[in-house]
This record gives sequence, C-alpha cells and structure tokens, in this order.
Amino acid sequence: MATKGRSESRGRGREIAGIALLGFAIFSLISMISMHAGAPRLTGPGGAATASGLYSFAGMGAYLMVASMLIVAVRCFKGQALHGSIGEVMALVGIFMSFTVLLHLPFAGEAVTLRGPGGIVGQWLG
Repeated sequence: MATKGRSESRGRGREIAGIALLGFAIFSLISMISMHAGAPRLTGPGGAATASGLYSFAGMGAYLMVASMLIVAVRCFKGQALHGSIGEVMALVGIFMSFTVLLHLPFAGEAVTLRGPGGIVGQWLG
C-alpha cells in the first residue's frame, strides 16, 4: 500500500511538471511568434522579455527548444520516460548546436539586433 502512495505522488508531480512545461512552452511560442510578426507586446512585457531572451540565447533554435519542451510535457502526461536514451538527448543537443551555428554563419560579419538568427549559442560555437 505504501508503494501505491508513492506512485500517486510521483504521478502528480509529473502531471504538475507537465502542466508547467506545457504552459511555458505555449507562452514562449506565442511570444516568439508575436515578436517575429512585429507585435512584441501581444503577451505583455513578460512575453516580450521571454521572447527576447530566448531569441538572444538561441535565435531561431529557440523554436526547437520550445518543441522539445512540448514533447517532454506530453511525455510527462503519458507517464513515459522523459527521454528515450542518452543517445536521443545527445542527438537533440547536437542538432540544436548545428542548427544555431548554421543560422549564425551567413550573418557572422554583420551587425544584427538580438544576436542574429543563431543567437548567442550560434555566435559562440560559430
């Protein structure tokens, strides 16, 4: 009977984490879309700051970060493992780093606002 209580509390913790991740991912996605559409205040000053921070950090790779948060949130709701294997995690990190570098390279010599489409990660790695 004690194991049932632990699994229920762990399940609720995963559900809470899933709700928080899902909420932040949707908020971030709407904030970034509104920033790129030219209306950065659609989600308020917090949304504008979130979109600016994510875009400055990862550029267009921030959309990949948001997609990853959505996938992890769905896995939390389903009760699955948060990642399949360490290889899956390393592959996603490699794709993210390659994506940011490739987005940064065409704009490496130009002055761009908010660190450009590769973000600061692409700038450091490029």
